Amino acid sequence: MLLEHKADINCTTTDDGRTPLYEAVSYKAVDSVKVLLDLGANAQQGDQKRAYTPLHVAAQENCPEIIEMLLEHKADINCTTTDDGRTPLYEAVRFKAVDSVKVLLDLGANAQQGDQKIAYTPLHVAAQKNCPDIIKLLLEHKADINCTTTDDGRTPLYEAVRFKAVDSVKVLLDLGANAQQGDQDYAYTPLHMAAQKNYPDIFKLLLEHKADINCTTTDNGRTPLYEAVRFKAVDSVKVLLDLGANAQQGDQKRAYTPLHMAAQENCPEIIEMLLEHKADINCTTTDNGRTPLYEAVSFKAVESVEVLLDLGAKVHLSEITVAYTPLHMAAQKNCPDIIKLLLDHKADINCITSDDGRTPFADEGFDGTHPTNVDSPVTTGQVGPKRSAGIFKSTCKIRHQRGSRSTTSAAR
Repeated sequence: MLLEHKADINCTTTDDGRTPLYEAVSYKAVDSVKVLLDLGANAQQGDQKRAYTPLHVAAQENCPEIIEMLLEHKADINCTTTDDGRTPLYEAVRFKAVDSVKVLLDLGANAQQGDQKIAYTPLHVAAQKNCPDIIKLLLEHKADINCTTTDDGRTPLYEAVRFKAVDSVKVLLDLGANAQQGDQDYAYTPLHMAAQKNYPDIFKLLLEHKADINCTTTDNGRTPLYEAVRFKAVDSVKVLLDLGANAQQGDQKRAYTPLHMAAQENCPEIIEMLLEHKADINCTTTDNGRTPLYEAVSFKAVESVEVLLDLGAKVHLSEITVAYTPLHMAAQKNCPDIIKLLLDHKADINCITSDDGRTPFADEGFDGTHPTNVDSPVTTGQVGPKRSAGIFKSTCKIRHQRGSRSTTSAAR
């Protein structure tokens, strides 16, 4: 009746240009859709702000009957939005609309075409959304299982791992996805991602499909184990070590090992696991010869320092440029707890640097060109090279005890 009285069949709203047909599809009003199309409604015209068509909506809403009607009236099956180039198929996958996906593919939708800004395909989305049924449908219609995004070369498998989509990972691997191919910018593989995210179940699947357990990134040679340690992913570390990961191999640019990283991050549990798997407790970096103990001190990682010392770390090993020892570093960082631990393990309180002969207690007070840190909880009164080792040691002990008592009192 409205149309008999000259209503505009393709009139649009002023906010985003929606047509009556678009609204009918949005509300799954099948009879309205049919009559509007039969009376000449434009099947392609919808939300004009981003060219989101009635077909996009029907795909999203999982309405195969409406999809078929729109296509019978010349809707473009591979039409794209103006914002980032999404197709109706892409939207169907994004909303896990399995019936829409099936009918669109059967009627000729391009299985490879999706978000055109970065070539993020329907298969990437299905992998991310953990939709194995949709993955199978797409692959049956010639989607490329190892297709990559244009920004950093991510594959569908990489996305499945990134979003912990275990079912997607399994079906992709079973259907031939490359277990080694991931982020192509710097060869960050699915195994690196699974290790980082602490997904042991997923990297077991990857290793069963020939992923390289000791693969390295192209930027600085990080291994999956190194990444697991860096993100404190204890479960990942345990499984990787049990499955044969090299406990010594980490950042190859400077030989910064998983043990250095665990020490830095204050992870005693991981330190113990690495040492049980033959990591070298006194290994040194190639840039300036830092040991895991030195790194633990640098980052004030008290628990790391304690476990490393208890398990045999050499307390005197210094960085090689100026023979700056862990004790020098602990003094500089103003860490009385660590100073006491080092001294309890026979650190030489009178050791000197090779450049200008600085002792730890001189460094602790920043002698010479550096101002005295009079607020230090370790120091009181005179600091610098003239202060005796005995005074320094006893002061450390007293301040450590006071700190312990304060902590106990606060706890009460």
